[in-house]
Amino acid sequence: MEGYDGRRFLAMITSVHFVNDGFEMIVPTLLPVISVALSLSYPQIGMVGGALVVSMGLGQVFVGAFSDYFGHKKRLIIAGLVLVSAAFLIIAVSQGFYSMLAANLMAGFGLSIYHPVGVAMIANRYDEKQGKAMGVHGSGGNAGMFLFPLLAGVLADVIGWRLALATFPILGLAMAALYAIYVVEEPFSLSSFEPKKLLIPALATIILAMGLFNMAVRGFIVFFPVTLGTIGTGSSLTGGFMSLFFGVGIVGQYLGGWLSDNME
Repeated sequence: MEGYDGRRFLAMITSVHFVNDGFEMIVPTLLPVISVALSLSYPQIGMVGGALVVSMGLGQVFVGAFSDYFGHKKRLIIAGLVLVSAAFLIIAVSQGFYSMLAANLMAGFGLSIYHPVGVAMIANRYDEKQGKAMGVHGSGGNAGMFLFPLLAGVLADVIGWRLALATFPILGLAMAALYAIYVVEEPFSLSSFEPKKLLIPALATIILAMGLFNMAVRGFIVFFPVTLGTIGTGSSLTGGFMSLFFGVGIVGQYLGGWLSDNME
């Protein structure tokens, strides 16, 4: 899709990706101070960090199938932003392990909504230069993963981790409002989810590889900040390290999209 409408749509969907993926990095960045404040053990830290990932992963399967069958992709994206914003407000006032665990499960489900729906919307709108559009969109996600940890760390040092967590829902709700106003949903050819297609050898291999890769990355995301906390690293510096880890992906995503259009 070319022209102003296409550029506006890509800008808005990339902005949502920026906020959505940025939200993923906030709790891991602040886990060192959260674990101390709530007296969490290492197994509990792992469960809190893993809760978001598990509900996000399982939620994507459910949401993807639901959106294929019923549509309403625009409303789903707005609902995801509202849900994760509400979850972060609950995280900000959590007083113990179980409330923190439940709120992270809720946040993970909210975050799960965006990816299967957003990527499907891009694929539907762009017949040509789809790789470039995906690359721009992916760079937005990495930009969020770059900026949000740094911002969360600085805010935690300045105003405390609870107020820092309560600040981000403002951005999430503002993004939901902008998306509701400026994005018009195009018609989709609805279909039903066919689980047997997941058993196609090439696709099954990709799923397995991505699953193992993400297990390693998520373990790093959860326990690297905690390790930094044990040696006395402040929240701002921890956020800076996390930002550097994902900042390179801003260029990598765009380059990968460009290469896919030109070299397959």
